[in-house]
Amino acid sequence: WVFQFAFADTTSTITSGAMIGRCDFIGDILYSVAVTGFIYPIVGHWSWGPDGWLAVMQPFAFRDFAGSTVVHSIGGAISLAGAIILGPRLGRVFKRDGGGPMKPHDLIMGSVGGLILWFGWYGFNPGSTLSGMDIQGIGRVSFNTTMAACSAGLTALLISYITSKKWDLALTVNGFLAGLVAITAGCYWVDPVGAFFIGLVAGIVVYAVTELLEYLRIDDPIGAVPVHLANGIWGTLAIGLFASGAYGLPTANGADTTTVVTGLFYGGGTGQLVAQFIGSASTVVVAF
Repeated sequence: WVFQFAFADTTSTITSGAMIGRCDFIGDILYSVAVTGFIYPIVGHWSWGPDGWLAVMQPFAFRDFAGSTVVHSIGGAISLAGAIILGPRLGRVFKRDGGGPMKPHDLIMGSVGGLILWFGWYGFNPGSTLSGMDIQGIGRVSFNTTMAACSAGLTALLISYITSKKWDLALTVNGFLAGLVAITAGCYWVDPVGAFFIGLVAGIVVYAVTELLEYLRIDDPIGAVPVHLANGIWGTLAIGLFASGAYGLPTANGADTTTVVTGLFYGGGTGQLVAQFIGSASTVVVAF
């Protein structure tokens, strides 16, 4: 229960990032109560409850190991709704109107915060094995989490230089966070090669969606939508592509090989990918 409490809290705090500068304290309390009291428990139960409709879908159950959909996509969808409803901050001029993002207040503090989040992910992802006895699973999850964060961060860094001729620290931090979000769904079921490519695509997605929001004149100060919503969706779908077919559901004694998850690229067909799409789409639409 305490573990889930932290996940519910994370879902709510994601939301705050998209509404910085124009949501007061009362508003913060109200949406926090709504997210942690109603949206997360009900919508999250679909995927993680023992009788949740997504968890018991046949012939392929929806899979989300540590919350790319249940935590990040829910938080990201609510973030998008909040940013649209509140409108941009005072003085925010978008690129298509001759402006650009406001300058960061303190990139060093932002980077330290990003690294603290990265460290926290080793509780988020390996902790989701729910048993210290599954040491192989914990090791695999830890490495895949690291691999995806690194490949996504480096991809975002290179994109920033190619597009602006500057090494953009803010985009790099959002890049490795995007990789962490994307690998969260499949970290137990993919191999290191899959984790690398999931992170690489996440670095591209975070840049593309950031630019899309700018074009649509949606003000998301810290990038909650590109990091959490867009890459929550990508990471969830990636299970249907990159799940290696070698691992099933975690148990106290290791992975249950009778429930292996296999993606399209590993000979599993499109069944799991379709299940991932249904789970992601239904969760995002209802949360939004």
